[in-house]
Amino acid sequence: MLVKKEFVRQILHEEGTELHDNQGKAIAKLLHFHSNRLFDDRPYDVESGNAMDGKLSASIAGYGRALDIKPKNRKIQEQDKYTNWRKRRRTKAFPIYNRFVFGHYYTIAWRLMYGLTEEVAENIKKQFEKEANG
Repeated sequence: MLVKKEFVRQILHEEGTELHDNQGKAIAKLLHFHSNRLFDDRPYDVESGNAMDGKLSASIAGYGRALDIKPKNRKIQEQDKYTNWRKRRRTKAFPIYNRFVFGHYYTIAWRLMYGLTEEVAENIKKQFEKEANG
C-alpha cells in the first residue's frame, strides 16, 4: 500500500513539474504581455491522503484559460485600415492550456495504469529502506 502511494506521488510530482515547465515555456514564447501574472501565478501541488492515493492540483489565472479559446472571426466593414488591423489582430488562439493539460492528463493515466512494475516497486522499497536506515 505504501509502495503504491509513493509510486503515485512520484508520478504526479514528475508530471506536475513537467506540465509547469512546458506550459511556462509556451507562455514565454507566445505571450508578450506587460504583466507576468500569467507566467508567475501558476502554482501546482501534489497531495496524498488516506482516502486517495494522490491528487495533482494545478492552477492558472482565469484569463489564461480564455486566451486558449479561439475568438470568432467576424467580418469587419470599416474604412480605416488601422481599425481593421486592430480588430483582426487577435484572430488566433494561444495554445497554453488545453494542449498541455490534456496531454499530461493522458500521460499520467497511462503511467499510472502500466508503470508500476516489479522493478519499480523494488526501487521504491529500496528508497524506503535507505531512508529508514540513515
